[in-house]
Amino acid sequence: TSFYRTPRSLSSLSVLSSSIASLAITGDLLEHFGLSSSYPSELHISCLYGERSKVRAFLMDKGVVNSTDAQGKTPLMYAVIGKQPKCCVMLLRSGAEVDLKDQSGMTAILLAAKYEYEDVIKVLLK
Repeated sequence: TSFYRTPRSLSSLSVLSSSIASLAITGDLLEHFGLSSSYPSELHISCLYGERSKVRAFLMDKGVVNSTDAQGKTPLMYAVIGKQPKCCVMLLRSGAEVDLKDQSGMTAILLAAKYEYEDVIKVLLK
């Protein structure tokens, strides 16, 4: 099942090529921020892009809010890196821990400070 709504006149090949392009952009973005493109979950990626409806659905499973990728980054850290304050609020209300550290010793607050995301810092400090 495709998540894309396309006119019937487009071939499945063009839908496939746009999906591949989207994956390539995601991989480039992950690499830019030093994230592993092989291990983040759909929740991590949804947080990075601010896809709140998907994040809300994933958060129905309480065990995922502090899940980590291969580098120890949590969904909250991905929301911070993606500069998604509304996703940060959702994650915090669901029990995300701001003091968890990734493998390099970074926390969500340190990441927000590193990228100078003042609006995200304010959310994390509330």
